[in-house]
Amino acid sequence: MEKKAVLGNCSDMRDQISEWWDDLTQDDMDLMSGDPEQLLTLLQERYGYTRNMAFLAFMEIKIHMTGPVWKARAKSVTPLGV
Repeated sequence: MEKKAVLGNCSDMRDQISEWWDDLTQDDMDLMSGDPEQLLTLLQERYGYTRNMAFLAFMEIKIHMTGPVWKARAKSVTPLGV
């Protein structure tokens, strides 16, 4: 499976991303433009994540957001390493 297909687009996650990783500015979010590769790079730069840690944290959030209880638990989910 192609990596882009796995990561998808993270534009719909913008609010949650900025909430969980508060060192990311609105300019960072604009620069990211929904590209998860940019997000992974920013997580590495700002938080010192390895590439794998950034990927796992992103995927954990993505899985929680698509789960059946997402709306009820939105604020209680914390990604790995945070």
